[in-house]
Amino acid sequence: MKTAIIGCGAIANTHIDVIKHLGLNLVAICDLSEDKASALLGKHGVTATIYTDYEKMLDEAKPDVVHICTPHWEHAKMSIAALERNINVLCEKPVCISPEQYAAIKAAEKHSAAVMGVCFQNRYLETNEKLRALAAEEGAKGIFAAVPWSRDENYYLSTDWRGRKATEGGGVMMNQAIHTLDLALWMLGNPVAVTGTVTNNHLVGTIDEEDTAELYIEFESGAKANFYATTAAVSDTPVIISLTTKSDRYTAFGNKVFDRAGDTVVVNEKTDIIAKDYWGNGHLHLVRDFYDCLKSGRKFPIGVSEAYRAVSVILALYRSCGKRVELDLSKL
Repeated sequence: MKTAIIGCGAIANTHIDVIKHLGLNLVAICDLSEDKASALLGKHGVTATIYTDYEKMLDEAKPDVVHICTPHWEHAKMSIAALERNINVLCEKPVCISPEQYAAIKAAEKHSAAVMGVCFQNRYLETNEKLRALAAEEGAKGIFAAVPWSRDENYYLSTDWRGRKATEGGGVMMNQAIHTLDLALWMLGNPVAVTGTVTNNHLVGTIDEEDTAELYIEFESGAKANFYATTAAVSDTPVIISLTTKSDRYTAFGNKVFDRAGDTVVVNEKTDIIAKDYWGNGHLHLVRDFYDCLKSGRKFPIGVSEAYRAVSVILALYRSCGKRVELDLSKL
């Protein structure tokens, strides 16, 4: 299959390494900066035609699949452009940043012969697969999750889109913690209400969105989730997910899952060749599955509607301000 990439920022390094590892045919890459695109190819020792106009690339290179690795606000328009040309899309999270963008993507997808998948790669780690299986087998009562990370002023000032709600869609929840939120939804099922708060504790004047969030999620099954996320921590600490079932409590920390007694239940053996630790080391397995689905006709499990569930919860959190916001995701 012919493959292309739009966006040559940090996450594109992971995608290009996976493409190499899987032996896919990278035919084109696109970035507003030709020098940036050229440097990315040189760094990874690959060749491809460079474009600075993504629509021109889609028209001329005619890839079978395009990987979208651009700032959040651009995901929707670029996905739609590809779908309208019947080009399959693998998009980085979030799938979009507003209900209007979601509706536009769904409309394009409905009339396209192509399919779209979204990168929630942490679902492919054995630790998280085990937690989900335990939730189903033993009956989930709830989850506590924490994302205690550190992002300083330089992180936000290094780009012109981070730290701005108009282009990022939100702060720590929309950018960093959305992966862990997706896991909670994947494990516990359909959310019906959200109550929470967001604050900016350490970067007032630098960003116009939250650096810290806490939320309480109620699920159709009766399960609950308590969730905390911050980029104001002193240093990065591994994500914590603690699942309480009707039989035990299981905690995922680092590459292991422990039960209440402290015994190891599973160790993640799916190490990647590539990604930064906090990206979850699951891209290789997700991308492989996406291409396998295209070849076999099997439905990719993280489509547009599935990926938008996490965005819906985050947008409800932003509306909450401490008040309970009911959700109806049945029509996504």
